[in-house]
Amino acid sequence: MRTATAKGERARWRVLVLTSDTGSGHRSVSRALADAAVDRGDLELIEVDPLAPLPASLRADGAAEAPTVFDRIVASYGPAIVHVPWLWGFGFRLVDNEVGLQLYLGALSSRFQERIVEAVQITGADALLSVHPLVNQLMVRVRERLERPDMPLLTVLTDLIDVHHWWAAKGIDKYVASSDSAASRLLERGIAPQRIATLGIPIRPTFARMATPAREMRVKLGLDPELPLLLLMGGGDGAGMLVETAQAIGRLAGGEKAFQVVVVTGRNARARIALEAQRWQVPAQILGFVPNIAEYMTAADVIATKPGSLTISEALALARPLLLGKPLPGQEVGNVAYVVEAGAGLAYRSQEEAAQAFEYLLNDPSVRWEMGQKAARIGHPRAAERTLDVLQGLLLQAENN
Repeated sequence: MRTATAKGERARWRVLVLTSDTGSGHRSVSRALADAAVDRGDLELIEVDPLAPLPASLRADGAAEAPTVFDRIVASYGPAIVHVPWLWGFGFRLVDNEVGLQLYLGALSSRFQERIVEAVQITGADALLSVHPLVNQLMVRVRERLERPDMPLLTVLTDLIDVHHWWAAKGIDKYVASSDSAASRLLERGIAPQRIATLGIPIRPTFARMATPAREMRVKLGLDPELPLLLLMGGGDGAGMLVETAQAIGRLAGGEKAFQVVVVTGRNARARIALEAQRWQVPAQILGFVPNIAEYMTAADVIATKPGSLTISEALALARPLLLGKPLPGQEVGNVAYVVEAGAGLAYRSQEEAAQAFEYLLNDPSVRWEMGQKAARIGHPRAAERTLDVLQGLLLQAENN
């Protein structure tokens, strides 16, 4: 359990942020909101994962909960997107409809709902905030079950363009949309326009406040301050063609301009081992999961990544040009066109195309600069703070009813 106030203090309002570790994006958004709330003494944000066993601190009997069969299915998300992304895409599309939603609600969601009820009762929460599509309908049901019609419900989309059917629940008081396209999808799914605020995806305050020049940050990280830096990532699960793409880029050594590479493999230990064993012809760092990713992104001249919504939002906030690989079938498909059409990056379909795109940007700093400027225009570095403003408004409204 994570709170956003000093130990022993009780904020004016306590809010449960319903999140999950299915991918790193949902958890990153919930922690971004919790971090942004630290400066607000009236808000205490508590992260709860109803898609996993509740810890003892959130249970009435004080005992940790054993995992269910569906908990284990949810936990398979990370391995699935790394090893069989096509299967994830098939499932995503198969249930992107009302029939799929009702099947989930009727057959699979009852324990998730019970966990939210337990967490509300233990914490005395004043409001619920969702950053995950599997809990939006459940929040509405929990409010009805607890007979608290004035309890504010806020949903924050963590998908940039492609809004799955399960995100939309008509009982939600307010939605924070990630883009104009996402807002339009909500409208198509029957959400009233006055319930939608288009603010962007909340990112951690470190991204919004980062003002260190790239060269200075490279010195801090022990990198060569003079060499252009490519940062290659695959999200928290290290998905995408990380090894193959890194190897193709490494073969650019000896070209027109020298450069250096940092590869962040996240939880993909196999990719990290393979890349550490490689003989590099350019300066290279191979890292696993890093807590200071904002610093590495700041140090980079170009960021190559799978097109996850959260990573894209962070890079845009830092005004960094993007190279985007093949999207995960489902929620990432629209992200590539969004960035490319804005002029903030390039797309690649193979490791060879990735190397060619990077070489093009490496050899023309003016293009990198222009892409960075266009990235900044569509970035939302203050989305977390503005989302908390919306949340606070809902709480004040409920208090005055």
